[in-house]
Amino acid sequence: MSKAETQSDVPETYEKLQELTRGDCVTINNTDYYVVIQNTGMNSFFVPDFPTLIQPDGTTKDLAFGAVPNSDKCGVIWSDDIGTDEPTADDLLAEYDQVTITEHEPQTAYSRLETTTDKQCPHCGNTTARFRDGHKDGQTTTELLTCNDSDDCGEFYIRQRELPTDDSATATVQTFDGETKEIELNGCFRETISSRFKLDPRQNAEECWMTATEVAEVLEAKTTGESTHGAIKENWNGNIVWKDSQYDYKIEIEYRPVRFE
Repeated sequence: MSKAETQSDVPETYEKLQELTRGDCVTINNTDYYVVIQNTGMNSFFVPDFPTLIQPDGTTKDLAFGAVPNSDKCGVIWSDDIGTDEPTADDLLAEYDQVTITEHEPQTAYSRLETTTDKQCPHCGNTTARFRDGHKDGQTTTELLTCNDSDDCGEFYIRQRELPTDDSATATVQTFDGETKEIELNGCFRETISSRFKLDPRQNAEECWMTATEVAEVLEAKTTGESTHGAIKENWNGNIVWKDSQYDYKIEIEYRPVRFE
C-alpha cells in the first residue's frame, strides 16, 4: 500500500487509522474489530503507523491501509493478504467508505482477548511472552501479553492473577566485582527497563509484575546459569538492578518493590 500523494488528497479515514488507540472499534463491512495495539515507531519501522485488531474469535491481525498503486482506489487490507506483488483494487478488504471508527476505553480490548492466570499462551501453550501493557488494582494485576512463539503463534492474550504479599526467595547471583553472593527478596516487584539502543524508546519503562520467587529465578539464570549474561548491582535506593555490562551497557533492568494499598 502507498501513501496518498498530497495532504489534501488524504481521506479522513486514513488519518483516523493512524490515530487509533487501544480499545477503539474499527467496523469493516459491518464487522467490529477492536484495536489491541497501534504499531508506531520501531514497531512500524518505515511504513505508516498500523493497528493490530482483535477479530470476533479473539485472534488478532495486522491491518494495512492506503492508496492502491496505479489506481484511484483507497482502503484497507489485512497485512497477511499482501503478497510479493503490489496489491490491486480487487485485493482490498474494504474501501474507506465501508470503514467506520468509534472511540472506546483501552479496557474494551482486554475483554475481547483470551484470559489466563499464568503465562501459558491459551492459543498454543507456549510459556514465554512479551509484556505490552497492564494495570494493578490492589493485589490483582491484568497484563496484556504477546506470545513469544512469533513463527507459529504471536497472539495477544491477557494474564490476570492475584499477587502474593508474603512471597520470599533467596537468589544466588554474580556481581560486577566477580563476587557470588546470596540476596534475599521479599514480596513482589515490577520490572522496569531502560534501554540505550537508538531504536528502542524504553526509558524507565514499567513492565511486568513479578513475585520474589520469579525474580530470583530470572537473576540466577542471567548471572549464574549455563548462559550467563551481565551481573547485578544494588541501586542507590536499595533496589536490585541487572545490567548487561557494568559501564557500556545497552539494557538495564531494575526490580522495584510493589506496594499494596
